[in-house]
Amino acid sequence: MKYLYVFILASSLLFTQQQVDGVVAIVGDNVILQSEVYQNAQLLAMQDEVDVSSNPYLVNSFVEKSLTSLIQQNVIFEYAKNDTLISISESEVKLALDQQVESMIAKAGSEDKLEEYLSQSIRAFRKDYYEDLYKLMLVDRYQGSFMYGVSITRPEVETFYNTYQDSLPRSIASTSYSIIEVPILPGDTAKINSINLIQSLRDSIIAGIDFSTLAKQYSDDKGSSESGGELGWIHRGSLVREFEEAAFLLEIGGVSQPVSTVYGYHLIQLLDKQGEKIKVRHILKSVAPTPSDKEDALNEIRNHFYFLEANPGLFDSLAIDYSINYNNHSGVYPLTANQNISGDILQQIAELSETSFSYPFESGFNSFMLVFVHESKPSEKPSLENSWKFIEQLALQKKTNDEFFEWVNDLKSEIFIKVF
Repeated sequence: MKYLYVFILASSLLFTQQQVDGVVAIVGDNVILQSEVYQNAQLLAMQDEVDVSSNPYLVNSFVEKSLTSLIQQNVIFEYAKNDTLISISESEVKLALDQQVESMIAKAGSEDKLEEYLSQSIRAFRKDYYEDLYKLMLVDRYQGSFMYGVSITRPEVETFYNTYQDSLPRSIASTSYSIIEVPILPGDTAKINSINLIQSLRDSIIAGIDFSTLAKQYSDDKGSSESGGELGWIHRGSLVREFEEAAFLLEIGGVSQPVSTVYGYHLIQLLDKQGEKIKVRHILKSVAPTPSDKEDALNEIRNHFYFLEANPGLFDSLAIDYSINYNNHSGVYPLTANQNISGDILQQIAELSETSFSYPFESGFNSFMLVFVHESKPSEKPSLENSWKFIEQLALQKKTNDEFFEWVNDLKSEIFIKVF
């Protein structure tokens, strides 16, 4: 995922897009444009968390790094594109591009704001960036294939450690743990309450009350309630099965009986239909657990707690059972960086010693949990004794990079390169 950095260009006088574009270099059959060099330089600065507008003396440094990087990428690409054992499918590029655009929208806050940052439409960006992303993915995969041929010996690891031990980062605090999560699920009373409400809304619509008005007031689908429940044009196959079957059976203007889906109960009104697509609006009433349902879940987790006090060796078995039955956070987790553990779970872990488990607690996932700590590893300065695998990986990575870049430099002598 190295190539999926957020590609939003911060406005800067140093990398202004008002400059006239031109050819900076030619590598084999590939042309490197001035705009590419500036954009990549800005990306490198963003990766290093450097604000070039506040540090103008670093501009030339990033531009030089950018050009060197782009030349190297194009040299590798000249060989990668002819390797029949390595390929990137169109679907892979589209998926990566979708992830890229979604990440960018999330960072910008909205599609409109992203287009302001890009100074172009998202559609235009996708078209412009497709070939660049394909090239980056192919180069990345080709470079990855090179790594499989590199190995490292124990003396090499020891030499690496003796050379770089003072600059090695501390290890990340991590924990091995297990979770039993009892979800707070709605019972029969909650379901009856929801279906009675949705049925009363249908009766009101049949009696003449405006569907849109009721959707704005009662629908739990926040994405559509403000627009009166309208979902726009929907193609067959894009809706959950129960919703779709009911919607396609309706006559234009008709209102369905309550329809049950995983989201709750719906009223659906068909506004228009054209072949295999329909225009609909709906009202959703989700099924919310009652206080009694919450009490039932709490009693269930308490019973597990008392049982496990006498049988702690069965904690993991119960955790796996809940994971299978509910597909939730239950399960057995190997050593995991503490920074990647949910805050409420990490808070419980911090209060536990190894081979002990928590009291029942309410999580932020509409559930109750028990947490068992198997092993805790604090952050520490790595040594050959406590972090051999970590150091071995760093040493292998450095050796691989050194050999790879040496190999790339050899390739450069065999490819036409012209820098203007």
